[in-house]
Amino acid sequence: MNNNHLYIYSVKRNHRLNYIISELVECRMGLEVDVVTNIDEFRNLTGPRLNYSEHKIEDVPHIFPAKLIFEKRVQEQDLDLISDGLFRLYSTKANELGFDPFAAAFYFLSMYEQYLPHREDAHGRFSFAESVVVKHKVHQLPLVEHYAIELSEWLQKQFPELKKIETSSSISVTIDVDQLFAIRAKGLARSILGFIADGFRGRLLARIAVLSGRTPDPNEIYDKIIGLCQSHNVPLTFFFQVGENSRFDINNPPHLNEVKQRINELALSADVGVHPSYYTSDDFDKMESEIERLRSILTTPVSKSRQHYLRYKLPKTFRNLSELGISEDYSVGFTDFNGFRASTCKPFRFFDLERDEITPITIYPMCTMDACSIKQHHNSEKALEEMISLKKAIERVGGIMITTWHVEVMTAQTGSWPSYNLLEQFLAHE
Repeated sequence: MNNNHLYIYSVKRNHRLNYIISELVECRMGLEVDVVTNIDEFRNLTGPRLNYSEHKIEDVPHIFPAKLIFEKRVQEQDLDLISDGLFRLYSTKANELGFDPFAAAFYFLSMYEQYLPHREDAHGRFSFAESVVVKHKVHQLPLVEHYAIELSEWLQKQFPELKKIETSSSISVTIDVDQLFAIRAKGLARSILGFIADGFRGRLLARIAVLSGRTPDPNEIYDKIIGLCQSHNVPLTFFFQVGENSRFDINNPPHLNEVKQRINELALSADVGVHPSYYTSDDFDKMESEIERLRSILTTPVSKSRQHYLRYKLPKTFRNLSELGISEDYSVGFTDFNGFRASTCKPFRFFDLERDEITPITIYPMCTMDACSIKQHHNSEKALEEMISLKKAIERVGGIMITTWHVEVMTAQTGSWPSYNLLEQFLAHE
């Protein structure tokens, strides 16, 4: 008997059901699934089975489906919340499990609440204070993985032969390079302005020392980061900004040879992605020019992306990225505190709710960001405690702990303490 196969009965199937079965059952539970819509055919099957319909079938585990999976529109949801040890959505007394894990996981993975009317912050982003997981203080739990484990254990009570979930975990380090150099390679106009500003701040001699080559640029810690990650066998990705300057974009002129050369040097030792500038979230042409610019600088393909300021519009930004050949995006995360923005610690494909379709782009949700750690904690010791707690939360369910860092924060050019120390301590922790 195949312990890796599950039959699911549903009166009908649609794109939402196909998506969540793929994400929850196939990707997270590791099972092969056949969806059967003929009830007589389903009754004659043997082996592990699940009934996902309003009709009971004798001796078959039954989940009464919430309306969400079979709706076509995006509309306000009655989430039917329960919290009896684990925070769940779409509770029901119609089945032993007590809730609909398919609907609950779909709500989170589709980022459904961001399609509904909501408040935005000063940068036009979804105000995370409105998120259901933040309101109920469960944003540091990977709920989707817990739902998969709960569903798996429930099914194994009736089908002990069913494969158990694997819970291997890993760490990933990602660096947002908002400006490659803090002082060098700024172009003539910005270099002159820098001289004037540093003259008033009493830092002119330090600037001259960098420009003359006597001291390294404040941002030049890339080799140190690479060496640290390699020593712990942790994958590393740099996201480079190569757009035009604006009030929120301070990157170095990407046409300068010094900039091009350094980006290519770093690409030899780490993965590289694009860091689209502030205004690209709803500007296709600007996004296209920046992606193509980085591709022209590099000798390797560019398929990874993270939006500057984590600014993205659903579903437009991810549609545009996908159309431009980006297959992995790392923009989903909180901006003020650490945790699981989509309540998951595993990559998931982006589901376009407006078009009702599964898209080719995969979302890699970040879990921690050094800027958030500094906002929330006065020192690296407290921040380390939080990161270790989140790491343990991931280890319990299996997944990737994607951490995000900024060179200026790592070197304490911004923030009250250098986050490089935090990264060093975290990677050294067993």
